[in-house]
Amino acid sequence: MGRRRSKGTMFKVNSVTGCWDWLGYVNPDGYGKLNRKGESQLAHRAIYEAFKRKIPDGMHTDHVCRNRRCVNPDHIEIVTNLENVHRGKRCKLTKEKVGYIRFLHENGCSRQAIAALYDVTPENISAITTGKTWKGVNYGRKSGSIGAG
Repeated sequence: MGRRRSKGTMFKVNSVTGCWDWLGYVNPDGYGKLNRKGESQLAHRAIYEAFKRKIPDGMHTDHVCRNRRCVNPDHIEIVTNLENVHRGKRCKLTKEKVGYIRFLHENGCSRQAIAALYDVTPENISAITTGKTWKGVNYGRKSGSIGAG
């Protein structure tokens, strides 16, 4: 894992998950914080805006990787509050489970069988295996380890 600096922020890139793990202050809820222009901001929001675009007023951010310390703008989706709450409540999967789902699928297990194993729909498994969701998680083909860490 390497360290990178971008406009005064610091994070460590996790080569397995693709997460940019925040190395600065982390609030009690697990989110990175930084001071920008004399104002305290959530690190993932500030970095998203620096790399991508301004987050519209009233919109929320969702870490599709489920890692609150992650500031990788490719792991952040802009969503409504309702969608963010809905995603948080129904999340049955972890990064480790998603890594193993990808491993099983790439090794011949059907989406239907994997869905039954994890009590989710085959459509959920399809979204995971095609990279539509959980984009930064894999099973570590290079390292040979299962899961994301």
